[in-house]
Amino acid sequence: MLVGKYVSLRELILKDVYTFKNWSKHSSYLLLDYNFNEVEEKNIKEWFIWKTHSPFSKYYVILKDSYPIGYISFKNISYFLKSASLGIALNPSYINKGYGGDAIKTMLKYFFEQLKFKKITLKVASYNKRALHLYEKNWF
Repeated sequence: MLVGKYVSLRELILKDVYTFKNWSKHSSYLLLDYNFNEVEEKNIKEWFIWKTHSPFSKYYVILKDSYPIGYISFKNISYFLKSASLGIALNPSYINKGYGGDAIKTMLKYFFEQLKFKKITLKVASYNKRALHLYEKNWF
């Protein structure tokens, strides 16, 4: 388990994804893909397998007081080049409280200091101003 100032992180398990159904809804239609409360039960396991099956991706749950409030992903992992691409998703009820930034800082510290990665990149949609601000505040 990785411990930050406000949150802790560990590898994502299927049980975590089922709790995502309790998240509040994103109000923006541009973020509808992150409204887990609308995902059918039968598709949750499929989503988990799709996201975690590759050896070139890792998913970590973000925990606040042991409750899953989001996840961080590292995709396109190259163990040879020591590089990966970062992504993050949070329950809308926990946005703008410092949890996302704390999770990013904690994971970057782990990837750079413990795993000795050299490069972390990300892609963010230009309309997602909140995410852009978060990434800019956290070394991107």
